[in-house]
Amino acid sequence: MTMQIINPYNNTVIETIETSSQQDVADAVGRAVNVKDDMAHLPAWQKADILTRAAAIISEREEPLAQNIVQSVGKIIRHARSEVKRCVETFGFAADAARNLHGETIPMDAARTGVGKIGWYVRVPVGVVGAITPFNFPLNLVAQSSRR
Repeated sequence: MTMQIINPYNNTVIETIETSSQQDVADAVGRAVNVKDDMAHLPAWQKADILTRAAAIISEREEPLAQNIVQSVGKIIRHARSEVKRCVETFGFAADAARNLHGETIPMDAARTGVGKIGWYVRVPVGVVGAITPFNFPLNLVAQSSRR
């Protein structure tokens, strides 16, 4: 099936795109589930590298992405460019978090029985997550949902 993307200001067709069926979604989720353990075990530097490369690719395509936002959502170009820049920053923040997010040690001496003991935890991925974001920030909100 296809769907037309319509410019909200002049009702012209910007693009005709393929839509996803329920089976397409199920297949994509299945593929994500199949690789989630591999992704969870990537070292921090590699996760950060992937996110940094994503930021660079988006940055290289700033103008076409901004123009697409203008046409499909109806934003003014200045705001669309700002959204793309913010998306690049978001992936940069996520790369920093990937490098620096780790577990912590916690002194247990708040309780009498915890004197001399230390607890610890590590952060682990929650797994495959589906997210639906609003249309008003189509690029950056998707990037933000990937950080949750």
